[in-house]
Amino acid sequence: ILWMVVPFGLSANVLFPVATVVGERLLYLPSAGYCMILSWFLMSPTSPLTRWMNQNAHKQNALEQNAPNQNALMRCLLAATICVFYAARTYVRVPVWRSTLRLFEEHVL
Repeated sequence: ILWMVVPFGLSANVLFPVATVVGERLLYLPSAGYCMILSWFLMSPTSPLTRWMNQNAHKQNALEQNAPNQNALMRCLLAATICVFYAARTYVRVPVWRSTLRLFEEHVL
């Protein structure tokens, strides 16, 4: 969480005035922290998602023997869904960067 809070706090004009506007260039390091938290949530054995999936796997384990494979499939589908969502957002955002005027209009107006 510190990977998100500390870099953003230093550039957000909260602790002291910084002579710049918060933009995408200043959010690069906080977004790395966001990605770390998201990957921990998806893959770590101690994450809430893993505990929830293990509880459901124990309930279904009496009926089926391939519950761990279902957990892996569920994680992969969730990660793929997140990747597709952010890829679509990136695709929508790219035309704004084609000209300086368009970028200015997008952020000011």
